[in-house]
Amino acid sequence: MAKLGLPSESDEQKAVVKWLRTLGYTPMAIENEQTIQPKQSADRWRIANHRKAMGQQRGAPDFLIVEPSPFTGRRVVVEMKKRKGGRIKDHQKEIHEMMRRYDYEVVVGFGSDDARMKLQELGYGARPKAGNSVGRGERP
Repeated sequence: MAKLGLPSESDEQKAVVKWLRTLGYTPMAIENEQTIQPKQSADRWRIANHRKAMGQQRGAPDFLIVEPSPFTGRRVVVEMKKRKGGRIKDHQKEIHEMMRRYDYEVVVGFGSDDARMKLQELGYGARPKAGNSVGRGERP
């Protein structure tokens, strides 16, 4: 939990991922954290260059949902923000706009409740997805 008893952005994302998996969908995290631990700081440029070479993109959304939107048929990516005080950075806006140009739905959830509401508007949770066990941690 974060300050003042509000969930952290990470906790909010975990709640949305759990909800999607319960419904039979397959959320996948996108590795986009730029944090380098203090013990790694001496190697920070090597680590940053390695991550960039591996395809890490600053501003990438937090996760994608493998199954397209039940209502629009478009692919969906999700950016999570804190309920209070969360804001979208300029480099995130640029990535979101690029993804929209390529026909992705970009959901920015200010807390898990907001993200679930927006995903429900796209058809997730309208009814459970039949036949998908992968998102629940089971083998296909």
